[in-house]
Amino acid sequence: MDTIGRGQVKNNQSTDSGGLAILVESSPFVETEGNVVINSAGNGIHVGATAAYIPTQQNALDGETGFTANANVTLSADTGDKQQGTASLQAAVAAGFTTGYVFYKGEDLAATSEPWQQLWIKSDVALAAGVLQLRLSPDSDFSTQTTIYPLPRISANTWTQVRLYAEGFGINFLNGIHSWGLWATTDFGAATLRFDDYRLTRNFAGNRIAGNKVHKAAGSSGIAVGQLENGIVEGNSTEDAGSWTSVRKAYYVQFGSTITFTNNTAQFPQRAGGEAAQFLRVEDNSTVYEAGSSYSGVDTPFSIASGTVAHGLHAQRGTALPGTCKVGDYFFKTDATAGQNTYACTTTDTWSLQGDGGGAGGGDNVSVNGTAATDADFDNATPAAPTDGVNIRFQKDAGSPNNISANVPTSPNSSTILVGTGRTLTGGAGIAAIGDLSANRTIATASGEADFLASGALTCGASTQGKAQVHTTPLQYCDNAATPALQYAAYGASDGDALAGDSATSFFDTGTVEADRLPNLESLNGTLDVGSGGTGASTTATSGRYLKGDGSVWGTSSGSASGTGACTNQVVGTLNSDAAPTCVNISSAMITDGVVASADLATANKTFVKAVVMFASDGLADTDDIPSVFRFPAASTVTEVWCETDAGTPSVNFQRDDGTPANLLSANLTPTTTGATGTIDTNEDNFASEERLDFVMVSASTAKRISCMVKYTVD
Repeated sequence: MDTIGRGQVKNNQSTDSGGLAILVESSPFVETEGNVVINSAGNGIHVGATAAYIPTQQNALDGETGFTANANVTLSADTGDKQQGTASLQAAVAAGFTTGYVFYKGEDLAATSEPWQQLWIKSDVALAAGVLQLRLSPDSDFSTQTTIYPLPRISANTWTQVRLYAEGFGINFLNGIHSWGLWATTDFGAATLRFDDYRLTRNFAGNRIAGNKVHKAAGSSGIAVGQLENGIVEGNSTEDAGSWTSVRKAYYVQFGSTITFTNNTAQFPQRAGGEAAQFLRVEDNSTVYEAGSSYSGVDTPFSIASGTVAHGLHAQRGTALPGTCKVGDYFFKTDATAGQNTYACTTTDTWSLQGDGGGAGGGDNVSVNGTAATDADFDNATPAAPTDGVNIRFQKDAGSPNNISANVPTSPNSSTILVGTGRTLTGGAGIAAIGDLSANRTIATASGEADFLASGALTCGASTQGKAQVHTTPLQYCDNAATPALQYAAYGASDGDALAGDSATSFFDTGTVEADRLPNLESLNGTLDVGSGGTGASTTATSGRYLKGDGSVWGTSSGSASGTGACTNQVVGTLNSDAAPTCVNISSAMITDGVVASADLATANKTFVKAVVMFASDGLADTDDIPSVFRFPAASTVTEVWCETDAGTPSVNFQRDDGTPANLLSANLTPTTTGATGTIDTNEDNFASEERLDFVMVSASTAKRISCMVKYTVD
């Protein structure tokens, strides 16, 4: 059988064959299993090369001669980084390269029946599977490519040997190939690639010979293998097999094979006199990992002409897990972290990491950051911690196995307590800066900082004594009464005087302001409750202070007995001893300058409304602007603009006209049938005396009437 791989030679039976009974040649990953050979004139079963095999070298790749490179690729010979020969082919790929051919060479592939392609490749960047392809072309200029070999994943900065096969092609198709080259399917950016030793080859990797039985094979051996890579020979049995120059060999390993040889048996019950018998013959620098063998009737169990036989359980080895496996196979991954190397095939084609995956294994092996430690000892002080750290303490118990734990001191007197010199403690409002924890720190208040006292209305009650907050009313605090009550601190200026605008009732809920606290009072804001000069029932002499009718000074009334009567909505005209005062109305004579100032009037008494009505029976127009609809008689402030329309959605505005008209409203007003109020621009609401008010029709819409009211207050 000569196949491209991944086939099966299974459960066949050969009886009385005239030569070699079963031959599986040039076939990777083939299962030769459960076959029975009886009375073969040659070897019973032979898997792999039947003679020493050297792959055909297609191109040594020792330099760039004869190659055509992409415009963004520079080819050269690298004599320092290579796998064989004098140099490797280096391809420097610039960032401007995207996809397409990297390089190609117009040359015929060797006329051979070896369908597998083999070459070495190295990249300074990791490349995913399929990013690079080896392509073959029937054209010498590489214009078309008929055969494509996707390359597997390439690790960065590691030489990787790849073997490739084009599915669906016969072994003789290479005769029509006249150029070959490397192709990129994905833009991997700038990179340096190296290639070496391109060969056409057969593939003997991954074969498995298991559960076969050979009875009386007259060839050199019962079961023979040649040039296998990571082959598995397991669970086979032979009886009276093999004859070669009077030496009978049950199993024969040749031509540099590397195999795992487990649980195989052999018997020689009918060995003729003078015949030597060997259980396993190893030649041609082959390597065998043997375990579980059983044999009888042999002279030399393990005959080693050249090569090695290692006894004990053995796993395949390498840097990449094989793509296929059988349950019970083992693989040792040589580039993995110590303790994470061994994999077992738990289900078909599925590898599973064995053990806990850590360097500690059963508890005695220790690694530090991936590096194995020898006879490790956990010490409190050695090695000393770096300057930005501290040592921790270890302890173990008397259990079996010992339990080990680590701890950090918490006592403030410990010299090894963890401190944070790289962390700063920052106080909130009213707390001074603290610093890091490299030394003892004192937390101090800072009453000069903003928000030292909380803001907002304070609520007092049980267990609130001593609380204080800043509010829009005076400073609030909770006193220390049995049930703390809310108290206020009065407003005051820096010199201790009450702030302007404060009234007596701000300081006193009840009581009387004494007369001597009101000397020479000549003006009042608000209402004066005029006294009667003695309206009570007491007979005690009384004394009062009143506003005289002329408004100029205060007068005093004293008497030994109470009088009767009072002034209502009037002021005192004449002071009468022991009697009600003489009351008079306020007249202009009582006002010093004869004029009531606007500031003395309440706002309601100096607020006016100007009406502006626009009307047209056939509809208003956008051009119906009216300048000077009103002229202010005194300095005034406009406080409201309200407009109403009979229909449509007109848009209007008013302007303060001081010679340079400016909009009174910050946005045009759209009157509605129920009326709408505009937003006044506070930069234009103050009119000087005799300044004019203009009406602006921004858009009349379908309105026939627009009525506006402009409210203003005299300053």
